[in-house]
Amino acid sequence: MNKKIIALFFTYGVSLARWEALGILERELALYKRLTQQGYRFFFFTYGRNDGKYAASLARLGITVVPKNSAMPNVLYSLLLPWLHRRELRTADILKTNQMLGSWTAVIAKWLFHKPLIVRAGYSFHQNAMAQSAWKGVIAKAIEHFAIGFVDCVVVTTDAERQRLAHRQHRLVVISNYVDVERFQKNDRIRSSGGPMNIIYIGRLAPEKNLKSFLLALKGVSDVAVTIVGDGDERYELEQIVAANQLAVRFVGRLQHDVLPPYLQAADLFVLPSLYEGQPKALLEAMACGVPVLASAVRGIKDVVTHGVTAYLVPPTIEGMTAGLRTLCGDRTLRAKLAENGRRFILENCTLAHIVGQEARLYESVYGDRS
Repeated sequence: MNKKIIALFFTYGVSLARWEALGILERELALYKRLTQQGYRFFFFTYGRNDGKYAASLARLGITVVPKNSAMPNVLYSLLLPWLHRRELRTADILKTNQMLGSWTAVIAKWLFHKPLIVRAGYSFHQNAMAQSAWKGVIAKAIEHFAIGFVDCVVVTTDAERQRLAHRQHRLVVISNYVDVERFQKNDRIRSSGGPMNIIYIGRLAPEKNLKSFLLALKGVSDVAVTIVGDGDERYELEQIVAANQLAVRFVGRLQHDVLPPYLQAADLFVLPSLYEGQPKALLEAMACGVPVLASAVRGIKDVVTHGVTAYLVPPTIEGMTAGLRTLCGDRTLRAKLAENGRRFILENCTLAHIVGQEARLYESVYGDRS
């Protein structure tokens, strides 16, 4: 069977350079690199004017970068892209989006070239937008409704999201986010009885991550040392909270993805105090490293983990997190149980090899349905 050419439409406004600036370039490329080893080829339609610098290295793998190369506004470019790059799109076998935002570009390409279309919804686009503001929720709902109306398949990351969209009469497939378990491995070090509990957070420093409440919760526990990996608009305010309350917290800033494993392997506890999530990749990577997890019992997190089995879930409040920290810091047996169960869950459901197989089967199935 001839392997297919997949046209991947990047999320609206996103580029390879943006992925690199966020430290996630290698993580995001990992799936496609593995698929090219199986013979698949890709076009990457990005919004980066300077993404041509990645073209040579990715071309050797079987990935053709199609950068924006234009000063036109992103909105206009997103509408004209299928016509501007019609030569490449005519040769593609399957169209796929990286996320729901920007999916209208792929729908236009489907109209023009009559190719099967896969729309990936890696998080609840509508619900996350609603959590930010009502008008964003209305726009997101319209985009979601429009895109799903023309797809051949929608890919979601959790069963909960599949159930949310089940009323739409379209094919829905659950494919989890993946973890490179060869890189994110368990460290079998034994925590010494002395010294502070090493706690780590990895992610953006943004309001929806609820880090202010987490930092204030630290006032209710003792003998902990916290490392915060990431950056964002709230960093200065969070640093002020740390200074004002004399908390043992260090900010290390944004790190490249490939240097994260040692940070996780040195941690005794991973925290994710968010108000809402999609399917958080940092959470999966912490579990892969055998780090016990304390997280908020909110949408996107409780869809992935089970309280008391693969993570310890608490309300996203100061009081809830304080109670959770006290429980886990004082119960080594519970931490060990969560760590073991969490890693087992990842090995059974979220390995890169497992997701590559699911992705390849999806391509063949969607293409076969249209043949």
